[in-house]
Amino acid sequence: MEYLAKIIQEEKLKAIGVSNFEPKHLDELLANCEIKPMVNQIELHPAFRQKELLAYCQEKNIKVMAYMPLMAGNCQNNEVIKQLAQKHQATPAQICLWWVYQQGAIAIPKSKNKERIIENTQIENFSLDKEDMDLIDAISEKKYDWDPREVE
Repeated sequence: MEYLAKIIQEEKLKAIGVSNFEPKHLDELLANCEIKPMVNQIELHPAFRQKELLAYCQEKNIKVMAYMPLMAGNCQNNEVIKQLAQKHQATPAQICLWWVYQQGAIAIPKSKNKERIIENTQIENFSLDKEDMDLIDAISEKKYDWDPREVE
């Protein structure tokens, strides 16, 4: 991190980011760095909500960037997400992306399909209310990627 701090001071780099850091990892990093990371990229979606980590990052003013915001492509098959998509006349992907946005996070969905990429940007014509959020909170937790909580 010292090297990255030097590059930032030389204005060759604008920010430092980390990936899959849990609070214990961030605590250690923050105690030993000159410049804190601006972003923590984590798996975040309606089936893996990470409320404690999200709140921790927000408290430390570290932006959260959500990877796999479409539940590794499984948003299309989730009954709650499909129900909310129908209610809001949106696609399941749009529901997941708006959910991430409402959490104060940045979503980075993956798609090679031009129409889906365009569709993923069209999420401003609805919002999820408390009832919607309660339904999402009831979705069973499902992590699709490796678990950094298992790393010491």
